[in-house]
Amino acid sequence: MIYILVFILLLIPVVKYDLMAKSGGEGGWYYFNLVVLILLAGLRYRVGGDTLMYMSMYDEIPALSELKYFDFEEALYNPLWYVYNSIFRSIGDDFVYFQIGQAVFVNSVFFWFFRKYSPQYYFSAILLYYIGYYCYFNMEIMREILCVCILMLMTPWLLAKRWIPYYAGCIIAVNIHYSASVMLFIPL
Repeated sequence: MIYILVFILLLIPVVKYDLMAKSGGEGGWYYFNLVVLILLAGLRYRVGGDTLMYMSMYDEIPALSELKYFDFEEALYNPLWYVYNSIFRSIGDDFVYFQIGQAVFVNSVFFWFFRKYSPQYYFSAILLYYIGYYCYFNMEIMREILCVCILMLMTPWLLAKRWIPYYAGCIIAVNIHYSASVMLFIPL
């Protein structure tokens, strides 16, 4: 039921601004939609395969102050994944801190990207994102989506052919998940 309600809330500005070409109040709808999607992903309870896996190991993640004692060589995942998790672990021991932080980052990047690269129809882009990939990106591929978001953030530098900042972002992404190594070949 909640997913249908969110769909309707996302559909209203699509009809008003993208289809009927009305103006006024777009900013309010933009931020309202962003907050709704952040809260839906951030406050979910045990939804998603990756969510369950990372939730079960969250207690083993060290806080930032304990990170210097962590053995990165024996760790299962890439180093920056643990650093990223440590930030939220330092805020609180409950996995909900991580979920909310992840939802804020992922959805803010997607909303920024839609507004920048689809300025006339970003409400339609948000609705399509919700229908097609929202649950997958926010609940299933929690490490990989950070790399996708880094790529999205690097897009202005990629388009401007500013290779040093672009490849710096690639190095960060690869240290979160090895699948981000594909980003190294995009300029080619």
